Amino acid sequence: MTRLINLAQIGCFVLFSLAIISGCATSPAPAPLTDTSATDVVVKSPNDQRDYAHVTLDNGMRVLLISDPDADKSAAALVAFRGSFHDPEDRPGLAHFLEHMLFIGTEKYPEPDGYFAFVQKHGGGSNAYTAPDHTNYFFDIQPEYFVEGLDRFAQFFISPLLDKTYVDREKNAVHSEYQMQIKEDGWRGFMVQKVAMNPEHPMSKFNIGTLDTLDGDAYSALITFFEGHYSANQMGAVILHNEPIATLKPWVTELLGQVPNRDLPNLDLTTPLTAPGQLPATLRHQTLKSDRSVSFSFPIPAIDPYYQTKPTGYIGSLIGHEGQGSLHQLLTQKGWITGLGAGSENIDQANAIFNISVQLTEAGMDQVPAITDLVFDYINLLRTEKAQAWLYREAATVATLGFRFREQIPSIAAVQSLAPNLMKFPAKDLLVAPYL
Repeated sequence: MTRLINLAQIGCFVLFSLAIISGCATSPAPAPLTDTSATDVVVKSPNDQRDYAHVTLDNGMRVLLISDPDADKSAAALVAFRGSFHDPEDRPGLAHFLEHMLFIGTEKYPEPDGYFAFVQKHGGGSNAYTAPDHTNYFFDIQPEYFVEGLDRFAQFFISPLLDKTYVDREKNAVHSEYQMQIKEDGWRGFMVQKVAMNPEHPMSKFNIGTLDTLDGDAYSALITFFEGHYSANQMGAVILHNEPIATLKPWVTELLGQVPNRDLPNLDLTTPLTAPGQLPATLRHQTLKSDRSVSFSFPIPAIDPYYQTKPTGYIGSLIGHEGQGSLHQLLTQKGWITGLGAGSENIDQANAIFNISVQLTEAGMDQVPAITDLVFDYINLLRTEKAQAWLYREAATVATLGFRFREQIPSIAAVQSLAPNLMKFPAKDLLVAPYL
């Protein structure tokens, strides 16, 4: 059954972006899943030539194995189901700091930069990122060096040195990333949105880390965080190699099976994203680039549990439609906008955000109240109309065709993008979930 979310009955915060031109103003997830079977069938596209298998190791780690005999690079990604949401109150950015420190040597391979040197020497690359609810580590390499590369990679989660000698270096690296982010308008807008969020929800907190937030004895906090949050039963991995699944499975079981299982619980986050009385709210910020926009953001219930029906996808397609009689057409004809889009993002086990983003013309900057009225008039129109089955079937058909004819992406992109799905979806839907 499709569940439509009533946006008009939910509070909204509006974000205005003003560009600076010549000096004048003008992104719940269900709890991690544990499959009971040792090996599970993964639904794949009929045109997908890769082979897939899902296994749950004895230490509780979920692993997606991918065999691609034609792969020019082998690749692996490992996701820890912990991210910046889990930073200690007094240590914003600690999860991000740990992401940096893990790469600096292990008991088995103690050279501080040995891992990167090995991967680069053999035609590969490596990176990682810290998200609110997970941290994703990934690399690729020439296939003949993959087994050793995977061993080096696995050691980060088995016996990292977390060498205190490099604390200051990596603090500065984290701070440098912060300094780059503050120059990005998208990130600046996201920081402004935090003002309208529940101060008890971690989404309202600063999350990258700086020299100030990591000042003092951050090292002790780092060790505590690693031991208290990194555990095989709260991890998932995706492995892509040119050997058959039957060959891959024992290799991966041997290497990743050594990651300690600290039997950590799922950390379900159910704190409301906004507190009573906070909404509606209007927020304004100046962009650094030539951009004019207004965004309408609606806190809504978590959407990941509805991945098989995608109600917000249906609503978003109607609001973002550009054809005859659409909101986009009306606002464009008035000369007020250059673009309009709508979509949703899951935040945690209880919350998501539905966002309507409107790119404004210079004339449109003076018509924001009228644009706001028309946006809500359109939402109210959708409320009065029943869901149209034919539109839903049309979207489902397009999605089915998209899955059937999806293009094969490079090895590292495949493992990086699939690894977070191990937090959200059962084995059979790991590939098809976005297309259902």
